[in-house]
Amino acid sequence: MHLVDEPDEVQVHVPARCKACGQSLEAAPAIRRERRQVVDIPPVKARVVEHQVETKCCLGCGAETSGQFPEGLRRQSSTVQRWPPWLST
Repeated sequence: MHLVDEPDEVQVHVPARCKACGQSLEAAPAIRRERRQVVDIPPVKARVVEHQVETKCCLGCGAETSGQFPEGLRRQSSTVQRWPPWLST
């Protein structure tokens, strides 16, 4: 994966003291900077839309009539057989 030119966040890790003599490096200028990037993909949140069908009783003749689910929406059991990998936590 290639480095991006404009990351969302930059964290600079500055050494505080010399590893050889222990002197403070606070006033010393940086002579080199190495870059590495971590790409975090935010968790996916499923959006659940419930479809409900109402049944009504005709006030004129008493017959019951139900609405229809949209085409392609099939009957589901209350138990999920297998979660898609992107929904697993």
